Amino acid sequence: MITEFIVCGNDPFSIVEQEKFKIIIDKGFPNRQELISTKVKHVCATADCWSVFKKSYIGITAHCFDFETLDRKSAALACRRIKGRHTYDTLAKILNDVFCEYGILNKIINVVMDNGSNFVKSFRIFGEQKDVTISQCELDDGGIEEYIEVIEIGNILEEENIDSADRLPSHHRCASHTLNLIATKDSEKALSDSIYKKQIRIIFARMQFLWNKQERTSLIADDIHDSLNIYIVVPNATRWNSTYKAVKCLYENLTKSELELQSICDKANIPRFDKKDESFMSDYCKVGERWPQRNMGRNRVRKTTIGTFTHEEMSNAVDMVLNGVCSIREAARRNNLKIPTVARYVKKKSKNSLARMCPKYNSRQVFTSSIEKELVNYLLQCSKMCYGIGYSDCRKLAFQLALKNNIVVPHSWIINEMAGIDWMKDFIRRNPTISLRKPEACSLSRATSFNRHNVSLFFDKLENVLKRHDCFGDGSRIYNLDETGVTTVQTPKKVIAQKGVKRLNQITSAERGVLVTVCCIINAYGHALPPVILFPRVHFKNHMINGAPPGTLGLACQSGWMNTDLFIETLLHFIKFTNSSKENPALLIMDNHESHISLSSIDLAKSNGVTILTLPPHCSNRLQPLDVSVYGPFKKYYNSAVDAWLQNHPGRTLDIYNIAPCINSAFDKSMTMKNIQAGFKATGIYPFDKNIFTDDDYLVSAVTDRPYQNVDTSIVNNNLLPQSSSSTTEIKTNQNINLTEKSEASFDKPGRQPLILNTTESTNVSPDTIRPYPKADDRKNKMHNKRKKVSAVVTDTPEKLKIEEATKTKNEKIKKSLFPNKTKIKNIKKISKPTKPLDENNILSDSSADIFDEITGFEELDKDPEEGDYVLVRFACSNSKQAKKTIFYVGKIIKNVDNEGFLGISYLRSYKKSKNKFVLPQVPDLSSVCLKDITAILPKPKINGKTARQQSFYAFEVNLSNFEIR
Repeated sequence: MITEFIVCGNDPFSIVEQEKFKIIIDKGFPNRQELISTKVKHVCATADCWSVFKKSYIGITAHCFDFETLDRKSAALACRRIKGRHTYDTLAKILNDVFCEYGILNKIINVVMDNGSNFVKSFRIFGEQKDVTISQCELDDGGIEEYIEVIEIGNILEEENIDSADRLPSHHRCASHTLNLIATKDSEKALSDSIYKKQIRIIFARMQFLWNKQERTSLIADDIHDSLNIYIVVPNATRWNSTYKAVKCLYENLTKSELELQSICDKANIPRFDKKDESFMSDYCKVGERWPQRNMGRNRVRKTTIGTFTHEEMSNAVDMVLNGVCSIREAARRNNLKIPTVARYVKKKSKNSLARMCPKYNSRQVFTSSIEKELVNYLLQCSKMCYGIGYSDCRKLAFQLALKNNIVVPHSWIINEMAGIDWMKDFIRRNPTISLRKPEACSLSRATSFNRHNVSLFFDKLENVLKRHDCFGDGSRIYNLDETGVTTVQTPKKVIAQKGVKRLNQITSAERGVLVTVCCIINAYGHALPPVILFPRVHFKNHMINGAPPGTLGLACQSGWMNTDLFIETLLHFIKFTNSSKENPALLIMDNHESHISLSSIDLAKSNGVTILTLPPHCSNRLQPLDVSVYGPFKKYYNSAVDAWLQNHPGRTLDIYNIAPCINSAFDKSMTMKNIQAGFKATGIYPFDKNIFTDDDYLVSAVTDRPYQNVDTSIVNNNLLPQSSSSTTEIKTNQNINLTEKSEASFDKPGRQPLILNTTESTNVSPDTIRPYPKADDRKNKMHNKRKKVSAVVTDTPEKLKIEEATKTKNEKIKKSLFPNKTKIKNIKKISKPTKPLDENNILSDSSADIFDEITGFEELDKDPEEGDYVLVRFACSNSKQAKKTIFYVGKIIKNVDNEGFLGISYLRSYKKSKNKFVLPQVPDLSSVCLKDITAILPKPKINGKTARQQSFYAFEVNLSNFEIR
């Protein structure tokens, strides 16, 4: 038999070595025997006809179920040649012969075939007849004609007699073919429009010509494959969505390879497709791609109100009937219900007084309402703690929750080890309080610092300050100051463009913008002072603020950030516009950045009646009015203003000299009384409300909250963190959920019925027991000498003394790091203050520049520099425009001191991007220097990095930022 199979099929003998062939030989063909066995009592058959190479065939298959495992088994019964026409009697005879040959005619419950007229007629004549009841209405309407078939007597005599025992089973029409007919008929309804009918027939005629050419002409088919690398899709009458796929294939190739497709049309003598045809194909595909979605149950739109009544409405109507208040008809009318529905429930309650009075649509719901409520509360608590859960994690958690509570789940949950996407969508639909949201990033510093202790300390100090003056209590003299940054590169706004475009761009000035600092000051009554604009330049020019808000103060700093010297000018600007004095005091609330808190600024504020209250560190996003309600609209309007500027100046880039008008536009629109007052109210500053923040607001810090050291730990209770229902659960962040855990039950053999997961644990397990709320580990006991910043009234004498002490200690450390060999100071010419502004991130504070006012010069060196030492060399220079000043160079000694007191030196160059890094010039800068010009001997430089470029930088472990080094 195998030899005949190979010879007749002209197959190679190596086919017997294939693994699939060996599997067929090993297993044989047991399915046919199982169908014949007595164990199988019910069989379903399928059949279909087709033609190929002018020959017709019919294929017949059979299917049954194993009632022990519920596995479906299938077998191919026959594939036979049909000679002659596919008439109904020929098909009926072949089917009957095949079924009788296997002895399963009495076991077949129905035969699935398509809606062909020959198949339908064969089963209508020779198949099992069902009782047909014809109503009187159908008789009156002439419906009886549908059940009458006219048959000529000659045809009856010519038919071959078939015994009653050989009659065919019942017929079941193919659902796929039926769906294809429905979709085709529905689409044909649009042909009632004459314009659409004319256009679609012309375009489909061209497409049909091309489809026919590919199917019938091998030359055109080869040209299509060579040009497009594929064969175009051809519609199939038995595939309900094949026409859409064929049109989509043509449209995609027309857009991607238009020239190739048009050349194919020329070769096939078909009219070319124009832009009108392409537009029609695009619209057809957009409509067609929604056809599968309309058939999906998850997007079903309810069209009736049947069964939407509540338990109370039906109970009221039934009680009215049972108590004799009114009739069923009247009770249904009063409660807006259907009469048959009320009658059914009246009968139901008369038999059982505890019967449900509404439909139970949630009979297949996995979780009960109480468990779902616990899950919703858990998800909300996690989101408030900034550790929210996404779709996938929530589905995995739901599966584990069902596993622990011994709840019936669908089999797909067990296979995927997570809940289904349909359950997730319905879960969100049943609980409208939750939704999928995109969160904003929150740093761990902000989450940790915004706790009840820090906020309470701030409000206590604020309450104390408000009682000092009446003008503080009524809010007329309460101000808030803060800086924000704007750049020359904006965030583009949304624009109107073609739908479905993947790449959409908007012009910006550059890849990375230049930062400009804007300092704003607002009042609790809703007023805004003129801003301070800080440009990243060494010298400020008045034209930089052309177009800025009236009264704007312009400043310049090389880094573009606020520092101590510039903040003093900002404070003078504030005092000028607020007319602050000791008789007219003002309260200024701002953050405790180091540039804001210097002795000079504190003395200036105190002498002019300005009380400065600082915010807790990393809490400005919740406690600073400018951050809460003003800077958001300001950035939005600023981006819109930059977009408008670029639209009005095409081909030009926005620089810092054109940025002032954009700031003015955003300033006028955002600094409104409504926005400003809303910011002060939301922070609880004015009107004063120390309880403005609830426990939910402090949940963000519950993860890292620890007992305060000065409080009895037995009293402190972290009541913000939701407690687990299981008292033995230890809350740790490193606990992970074992989502791969399975029940002890065996799921190797899939079944059709939902399975009950057998677990050893009891019911009512809450979600936080499975996945505990996040909690940080205990902090390691490490000594930190750095004093933590807190909210404080820095203009008060105690706080000022603390700042003076801290500044003094810091200056002493700076002196030691800069001059490790100095024992006493000699009388040498005074060094002027550095002309370059300081960077806010320097190791030296901005206030430490006062050290150099006290220094009259440098000490004499304890020893002469030796070859290989790195030294700091001083040069005095002057010109006609500037006064005499001192600059410094760093160099390496390459020759020891001679008899005249000169040394050989190779100078290094300061790296522009980092003040403490130096590089050797490409051409060595060799010179001699007098010993008295050497200021200090520097420590050996550190060379970091692995690449040659990284190792070319020299970094010294001293701070040289206050020297003007070249």
